[in-house]
Amino acid sequence: MAQAFSFVAEGTEAAGAAVEVVTVPATVTCRDCGTASESTDQLAVCPRCGGANVEITGGDDLVLESVRYAQPTGRT
Repeated sequence: MAQAFSFVAEGTEAAGAAVEVVTVPATVTCRDCGTASESTDQLAVCPRCGGANVEITGGDDLVLESVRYAQPTGRT
């Protein structure tokens, strides 16, 4: 996300702006042993049995929390 923002901001007043991305963990539920846990790994496996037969829910939210804009110096 931060790389995409840098790319589209290039050549605009937003060039050089910083983007802070906070990753929210997904819930990983093992279909084999029933264990539920959190993970930020897109290729998550069950931490209990090591199985890959998991259901991944959540963790894909995107919320724009705030935007701060300061007028460039020399402009009115």
